[in-house]
Amino acid sequence: MSPEASHIPVKSGSPRGFGFVMCGFFVLLGLYPLTAGGALRWWALVVAAVFLLLAVVRPSLLAGPNRLWFRLGLVLGAVVAPVVMGVVYFLVILPMGLMRRLFKRDPLGMQPDAGAASYWVEREQSPQPMRNQF
Repeated sequence: MSPEASHIPVKSGSPRGFGFVMCGFFVLLGLYPLTAGGALRWWALVVAAVFLLLAVVRPSLLAGPNRLWFRLGLVLGAVVAPVVMGVVYFLVILPMGLMRRLFKRDPLGMQPDAGAASYWVEREQSPQPMRNQF
C-alpha cells in the first residue's frame, strides 16, 4: 500500500536518525561473531564508523539512502502484509470454519429453524447496574 492510499500519514525519519540506526546495525553485525568465539567483522565496524561519522558531521549526505530505505520499507510492507494475512487465513481461519461446518457447530444460533415460534432468547439473569464494569 502506498502512503498516498493510506489514511494514516507516513513520514520518513531524519537522515541523522537513519545514520545512527545503520551504525548500530553494523556494530551489532561486526560484533556478533564474538558470541560464538569467532573473529570480529572489521568491514562491518568500518561501515558503522562511516555511518556514524556521516550522521554526526554531514547528515544531509544520508538523505538519499534514507529515502531509498523508506521506500524499500513501504514496498516490503505492501508485499509482506497481504502474504502473511493470506497465510493466516488459509492456515487458521479457513480450517476452523471447515471444522465447525463439519461438526455442525453453530454457537451464534444462525441456522434457521422452521419449527421455532420465535428466535427470542430469554434472559437467565436480571439486568445488573453498569457501575464498576472493570
